[in-house]
Amino acid sequence: MNHRTKLEYMLLGRLMVFHENIELALEKGLKAEWFSREELQKVFIQMSEMFQNTGKFEVSGIEISDELLDVLYDYGSFITSVDIAIRELKKEYQKDLFESKVKEIMNNEELTLEQKSSEIRELSEKINEEEDESYKFLKPQELLKNWAEKIENKVMNGVKSPFPNMQKYFNFLGGQLIIIGARPSMGKTALGLTFFKETAKRHNSLFVNLEMNESEITERILASEADVPLNRLSFREQTDRETSAISEAIATIDNMQFYILYCLKMDFEVIVNKIRIEHKKNPFKLVVIDYLTMMRSSKKFQNRNLEVEYMANALKMLSKELNTCIIVLAQLNRSNEARTGKNKKPEMSDLRDSGGIEQAADIIGLLYREDYYDEEMKNEDFVFLEMLIRKNRQGRTGEITFGFQKSSQRISGGRDEN
Repeated sequence: MNHRTKLEYMLLGRLMVFHENIELALEKGLKAEWFSREELQKVFIQMSEMFQNTGKFEVSGIEISDELLDVLYDYGSFITSVDIAIRELKKEYQKDLFESKVKEIMNNEELTLEQKSSEIRELSEKINEEEDESYKFLKPQELLKNWAEKIENKVMNGVKSPFPNMQKYFNFLGGQLIIIGARPSMGKTALGLTFFKETAKRHNSLFVNLEMNESEITERILASEADVPLNRLSFREQTDRETSAISEAIATIDNMQFYILYCLKMDFEVIVNKIRIEHKKNPFKLVVIDYLTMMRSSKKFQNRNLEVEYMANALKMLSKELNTCIIVLAQLNRSNEARTGKNKKPEMSDLRDSGGIEQAADIIGLLYREDYYDEEMKNEDFVFLEMLIRKNRQGRTGEITFGFQKSSQRISGGRDEN
């Protein structure tokens, strides 16, 4: 099976499995003639007509063999972006069409060599003139006009990060992928939840929860907002002051604009599609995923590094597609712990299964706490959590220090170390 045929099966299978993508496919101009196999053309025509007439799609309402249906279901999970697949199929269709037309021209004995050359050139120009949304030429005037309008209307492509000391380094911009890496129990989930809930006080935000159950994540958010020890909240043992703080926190949380995607399965492609669908209904300014290497792709890879690289690149593409900021939490390996001396501060090479994570990310922040490695500080409740910004396409690198109350998992704005 050649590349184009595989692509056709994957795209049509995706539409078959995830019916909500049919509307997107029609908006992007997908046509039956782009499919090279007649059986696939017939399925797409039935599918599109049913959706346009009824606003929904039922497999039972079309004529399709059980054998073809099984193949489409198998291939349907192999792509994450319908938009990109449609563009690629269009290019394949145009390429094959061009080659077919050129063959017709060359086999036409009534044309001279000069006429053949002229017709092939015109055909090439006609195909190239068709607009491709993947590429766009912009003049300086267009760039400046768009930017001037944003300045005049005080429009920001994203939202401000929640603490002033962070804003010197970066904000949460649309199309941005931020990786936050840390060793287990360092505070990455606490920091991710803080970014999520602080942003949700003003903007739609999504937290993709792969690690905790519903009760755990509820208690984490509540304890952090109320600044009440998590264990006291879990066992319902609060003082009057804490009960009052919890009541205030509940009122605050009730007004937040957030969504939590609770995942029992770790299927990467399904999770990405769930994000895309919900974003269409409730556009998110921020998406936080906890955490990267918990997810598994349905595709086959030679090793785990390639799989993680694929997922990181797909999330970067998703951030651009949705024009939202995606923060992904990630585990660090033990390399920093093996270093001699007191310097246990992590480096980008410590990212577990790092592969292409470094290339895909716009910003990489690695977390470090001195008490994590110092036995004499183990029992201290209030400590400092450092974010070491090792990569920043948006600005400078450096270190940001937050206050971290371990018992309540509350993060507070700290200081800029540079």
